[in-house]
This record gives sequence, C-alpha cells and structure tokens, in this order.
Amino acid sequence: MRLNKFAGLMAVGSAVALFGSVAHAQLAASPTSSDDMGYTADVAMQCAVDTPSAYTNAGSTAQAYAETTGTINSGLTRVVQLEASDTIGFDCNSDAVDLTVLATTVTGPAFNNATDIDLLSGSDTIGVDHVVDVAVDTSTTALVTDVQALTANTTIVSPATGQPGDDVPTDVNGDIDVTVTSTFLTAGGAEELAEGTYASAYTVTVTAQ
Repeated sequence: MRLNKFAGLMAVGSAVALFGSVAHAQLAASPTSSDDMGYTADVAMQCAVDTPSAYTNAGSTAQAYAETTGTINSGLTRVVQLEASDTIGFDCNSDAVDLTVLATTVTGPAFNNATDIDLLSGSDTIGVDHVVDVAVDTSTTALVTDVQALTANTTIVSPATGQPGDDVPTDVNGDIDVTVTSTFLTAGGAEELAEGTYASAYTVTVTAQ
C-alpha cells in the first residue's frame, strides 16, 4: 500500500511538472514587437474679406471717377472718359478660388434728343460706352478686359467651368486681391460724355476651391 501511494504521488508530481512546462512556452516573447496608430483631421475651406474696398472704408456713396478731357471742335475742352479702380483683398486658405464679379448698378444719361452723347442702349453704336476690366494679383495679365456692361446685373467674371473665374490661383498664403476698373468712354465717334450722373457698383465673390 505504501508503494502504491508513492507511485500515485509520483504520477501527480509528473502531471504538475508537465503543466508548468507548457505554461512557460506560451508566455515566451519575441525580441521585436510592433503596433499601428494614425491621426486625421479636416480643416474647412475658408475665405474672408481682408481688405475692404476703398469706398466701403470711406463710408461714402461711391468712389469718384477720374475725368479725362479732350479737345473737340474748335479747341473746346470736354470730358471724354471717366475711370475708377478699386481693390478688394480676400484672406483664404485654399490653392484656388472661384471668382464672380457682378455689375449690380450701371447708370448714365439717357436722352431723347442728344442720343449720340448719352449712354449706349439697344442698337446704338454712337454714344457713351461702359466697359469693365478685372485683374488679380496672382497674374501678370488682366483676367478680363473691356467687358461691356450697360445695364445692372451684368456678369463680368463667371466661375463656370472653363470661364475666367474658374479655379483662379491664390498666392503663396492662399490669399487673393481682386481689382475692378470701370470706364465710361466715347464710342463710335461720339464727341463727348453727356452731362449727368454716371455710376456703377459691383459685387465681388470668391469661393475657396
């Protein structure tokens, strides 16, 4: 009986020793280990007016046109051109912008009799024309030139695909300055600009792309 008890104890001892050996194998570690991690964030596209137009800063009704005079008939000096230019600066954070320039107001004299010196309308070819140029500081050439605008709600620059306002490049800081120049001038051999009030106004819109 004592021998059998000893044999039983030895069997139990062997079983314990074998179990311990298996556990040690499962806990063994490699000398190199790795895991992965990552981060992401989206910064929204932004544009804001950085430098407002000059007449907005001044709070006046409109910026004054500069007059150009010429000599007509027997040496008479008359006004033959009006021109004004203004720049709006936009602070954006994109590589390009879509640009829209809309003439919201265009007014000039409309006469019944002296129709060869008033603002062109309809099929008129002699009188006073109105054209608009738009330039951006990221280009050495004007975006558009001599776009005729005789009535309100005339699109000067369109952002439609393939148009001048489509994906206009920004500068190294993602910003852009837009300069709009308005000119009233004689056309078709008109002698001079008719007396009266000349005015134009524009809405300039940029959208980050």
